Amino acid sequence: MYRVLFTNSKRSQSVINLTFFSVLITSIANNALAQGEWNAGSRFKIGGDNSEEYSEVSPYIIYEYRTLNTSFSTLFSSPLASYYENYWSEGWESKNDISWSSETRLVSITGGYDHDYDYDSDDDTKEITNDFNLALGVNVPQSARLVHQFSLQAIYQSEKTESDDKESTIDETTGVASYDLVFRQTRQVTWSAGIEQEVTDNDTSTATGSIGWNYTTTRFDTAANGYIVFSDYDGSERESYGWDASIAYKSQVYTLTLSAERSITDNLSFTLASDLDIELEQQYLSTVTEASIAMSGYQLTKALAFSASAKVGKNESLYDVPEAGISSSDEYDYYQVTGELQWRLSGRSALTVSVEQSEVDGERERTIGMLYTKNISESWNASAYIAKEITYSDDFSWYVSADYQF
Repeated sequence: MYRVLFTNSKRSQSVINLTFFSVLITSIANNALAQGEWNAGSRFKIGGDNSEEYSEVSPYIIYEYRTLNTSFSTLFSSPLASYYENYWSEGWESKNDISWSSETRLVSITGGYDHDYDYDSDDDTKEITNDFNLALGVNVPQSARLVHQFSLQAIYQSEKTESDDKESTIDETTGVASYDLVFRQTRQVTWSAGIEQEVTDNDTSTATGSIGWNYTTTRFDTAANGYIVFSDYDGSERESYGWDASIAYKSQVYTLTLSAERSITDNLSFTLASDLDIELEQQYLSTVTEASIAMSGYQLTKALAFSASAKVGKNESLYDVPEAGISSSDEYDYYQVTGELQWRLSGRSALTVSVEQSEVDGERERTIGMLYTKNISESWNASAYIAKEITYSDDFSWYVSADYQF
């Protein structure tokens, strides 16, 4: 460990701490704070299911730099090799983000670049993806309660696939413009409304309108939102609209959340019937309705914590081709119930038991799982997990992992 302290004529002061794989730089100059931090580590993992086993080593390195107006972060991680019974895979990824805002927070600029490379020996295929994005945001306060927010964003996505017999590349450039109006009616009540237009170079356009309401107190957090979306792509038209609402109650020992949502999607497309030499109109209408309840963080004792959730829903669909006299409909119900009990064995280890039961259109599944975590030291953490499907099949999965941080 090394510590260096220096000053200059501007009365700036920096403290530099150096460790083996960690560098922390803190500087205070002209009332501006700048800090950079390195972090590195690796995960060692083995696991499998009832069909195959695997093992992998995944090192990573992270760098973050922040000032009062600027932040930058970069992540590099690479599964050096993931070995399965009959094949292996490798790859790496890099995620980079940068943001800047003016001192008054009226103007902000954000950018990002993500790169992923994956190779699978099973089919000898390489996949390379690149994502770029750049956004400009402007906040215009009209008063202490009313704020106008404008945003322009450019996105470029590229996906390249290479194999022995073929090579393909998919590129897409997207432009997004949005406007949001935020009105703080009182300290507890906030209203918002917004519109967004998205256009791609693949002749796809999407227009979105939304409205929201939020009421917050010490114990309750209530929200309601509505939206409508118009899309046009590949000769098809789609309309989607819906709403969602939630209310959360926070106590000293647990949080209880109730929520409901409903969405309707109407997809209209046209196809040419070659045998009839006419264009047919096809309509696909889908409606999803769902309600849920969740409780988290309920402390039974100092060592035992309980969480549970449940959701029920219905999916309805209609397919119609009027000119051909074709019409069909379908609907099914579904639900999912989960429960989780965490037992803190000590200050450094915990055992979590989870149970999940779900049913979709009459097909039921029930799974039980156990997770053990152990904090071995400041640098080492270990975990072990096993899950078993106990309804109709013999499906199971498991893993043992160790995480090391420099």
